[in-house]
Amino acid sequence: MPGAPAAEAMSAPAPLDALPPDPAGQVDWVVKHGMPALILFHSTNCKPCIAMTALVEQVRPAYEGRVAFIDVVTNDNANANLVRRAGINTIPTTFFVSASGAGQAYIGLMEEADLRAELDRLTAAE
Repeated sequence: MPGAPAAEAMSAPAPLDALPPDPAGQVDWVVKHGMPALILFHSTNCKPCIAMTALVEQVRPAYEGRVAFIDVVTNDNANANLVRRAGINTIPTTFFVSASGAGQAYIGLMEEADLRAELDRLTAAE
């Protein structure tokens, strides 16, 4: 049927390069488009935050294109509303958001195996 491919194309998520530049816009984008996401709330000067950021960057290539990675620097005033909206009191805090919008939060530095397990869980539902 000629109309079927167009309908399928319309329901596909937009490419990740369409993500807005700001973290708050990125969060809204992944929810709207049903894209799994890892949202990392951290500062640039706490040691566990720096370690968690490095760990996320280490595993990111294996999930790029299937999971949106959103970096929220809590000591950047531009992110203050998003930090409040998310109820962040402790950093690092990592949210894993499924394509359906369900989320799971982890506070503190994660082990690599646990991080990969959560990302695998997000991508298994594809």
